[in-house]
Amino acid sequence: MPALIVERSCLDGEIRVPPSKSYTHRALIASTLSEGESVISNPLISDDTLATLEACEIFGASIDKLEKGFAVRGVPYPKAPETVIDCRASASTMRFLLPIAALVKGVSVFTGDRSLRMRPMGVALDALAQLGSKAYSAKGEGYPPVLVLGEGCLSGGTISIRGDLSSQFISHRRWRGGISVSR
Repeated sequence: MPALIVERSCLDGEIRVPPSKSYTHRALIASTLSEGESVISNPLISDDTLATLEACEIFGASIDKLEKGFAVRGVPYPKAPETVIDCRASASTMRFLLPIAALVKGVSVFTGDRSLRMRPMGVALDALAQLGSKAYSAKGEGYPPVLVLGEGCLSGGTISIRGDLSSQFISHRRWRGGISVSR
């Protein structure tokens, strides 16, 4: 039987992690609320993340498409929307942006396609109420369309929120995945 000789070697190269829809939503929103310009590299481009991008622009961010990402000029104080925010089919867009709407002075109206209008938003509405915000389901059933009557601030504090319906109500603290945001 012939002998097999394995020689020492080194592994070298680059691995690209696929971009994350979840982190792209978060990067767009965090950049929207930041002063100056942020560059989001390697975002996931999808109908859902484009809904978030458009909503961030409605709140006042200026977003330019780059070859492999976005340049976002944020606004530390979002402006009141001049139009209805169409979240399309993206529950993440709506759930992540409802608290942002509470930061503006004015009314924000969120809607989406038929499938989104069957997704529960009551947990988010209850959480906002615990922080002193006025947010309502248009039909009073906890489903979109949703109206947020922003007063320019949230009172802050401790809230109790269910996480068993969707992890989207409780955003992650750690950033992992294939996108990066630089300032």
